[in-house]
Amino acid sequence: MPLIGAPVLGPRLVGSERFVRFLESWFDEASEAWEPEARASFVSVLGQPERARATQRLYGTWWYRELDPLFAGRYAALRLDVPTLWLHGARDRAIRPELLRGWEGRARELTFELLPELGHFPFEEAPERVVPRIREFLGDR
Repeated sequence: MPLIGAPVLGPRLVGSERFVRFLESWFDEASEAWEPEARASFVSVLGQPERARATQRLYGTWWYRELDPLFAGRYAALRLDVPTLWLHGARDRAIRPELLRGWEGRARELTFELLPELGHFPFEEAPERVVPRIREFLGDR
């Protein structure tokens, strides 16, 4: 994240095929987890200068401005007031499932589902599993 959030390096980094392949392999232990079309979509969008810059700003803001306040407890009393579905890959190497303890009670209605065999990008890895679940959740509202 600090590299993606870096002002000069970040935009150059995120738009490359090599970087997207690195993300895929690092965040999901299974190589070639994404279909070629999904990978190409990421590369084509992130390769656009304005999108690469937006990505850099998003990560830069979080890493360089929000991380310290987060750890200092700035948001500890806040709760989501909308029904929330959290689908999380069990093989996510960046946000490992054991790091997720303590999120209970952070939303009025939180449905958390750990998705076996999926990594950091469940939607790209298995849209045929994720989309129906989202539709089911939204249809119940």
